[in-house]
Amino acid sequence: MLRLNSSRPGGDHVSVLKIDEPGEDGLFGLHILKTVRYKGVTSAGSLDVHGFDVEALDDSRLRFWMINHRPPVDVKNKVLDANRLGANSTIEVFEVTRGSSEMIHIRTISNEVISTPNKVAAVGDGGVLITNDHNTKSGNVGYCGLSGCHIAASSGFNFPNGMIKGKDGLYYIPSSLIDKIRVMKLQPDLTLKEVDVIHLGMPVDNLSLDKSSGNIYASAFPKMTIMLKTFGKPFEVDSPTTIWRIRKSASGYEITKVLEDKEVKTVGGATVAAHDLKTGRLFIGGKFSWRYSSQK
Repeated sequence: MLRLNSSRPGGDHVSVLKIDEPGEDGLFGLHILKTVRYKGVTSAGSLDVHGFDVEALDDSRLRFWMINHRPPVDVKNKVLDANRLGANSTIEVFEVTRGSSEMIHIRTISNEVISTPNKVAAVGDGGVLITNDHNTKSGNVGYCGLSGCHIAASSGFNFPNGMIKGKDGLYYIPSSLIDKIRVMKLQPDLTLKEVDVIHLGMPVDNLSLDKSSGNIYASAFPKMTIMLKTFGKPFEVDSPTTIWRIRKSASGYEITKVLEDKEVKTVGGATVAAHDLKTGRLFIGGKFSWRYSSQK
């Protein structure tokens, strides 16, 4: 992921869906949030977004923590070759008023701890945890707060990916290469300690939290060898998808397979699934998929 989006002109944007209002066109009121007070490294205002998290500050305000794979630049802000140098990744912090069409830039976090960022999880203390999906030790998790950044956990990972903070306050960190979701607790010294491990029988890319129920939904790769081929040829090779529900109970974790498309008829190459408790819909998307859907 070191070079993801880091040399592409134009940049990304954040789109919003009104998931309880499909509308006559079935597009769920799809619209784009305009960035305000954000310039970027070249003053063009472009974003190259990867993972992000949203923190509710109060009833009306949301804080967005976003991984931005900026292009590398020289001292004169001239864009350099990202294929050779890699991305110039940061965490961008925005605030959004509910119902607004704008996201206000608050600050940029730039630090060597943010090395190969994949996903962030807001801590709630003005800081954020970051999964670095690869390095010489197969990845780590960093923490950045108002006083600086440090490595919160450095061992036992293998391509850590779509981390979330659960309703129980624990952090759930999947691996895209092995069958392992680490359950970790943030310690007073802002390091992470493993308290449990969840196995689904296959690697998991991203997790999402249904905040109403506390259930976690996992988008997994049932055939990793095919998924690796999809990475290189997303328009030619479709990868099967499996979606799991993880429900925490007094006796442990209840694991349920809620969707599987082995023949890749509908949701090939899915890397994320989000559940809407009100409608029962699963919103499914894929970084390497040319099709996406919402399923009931």
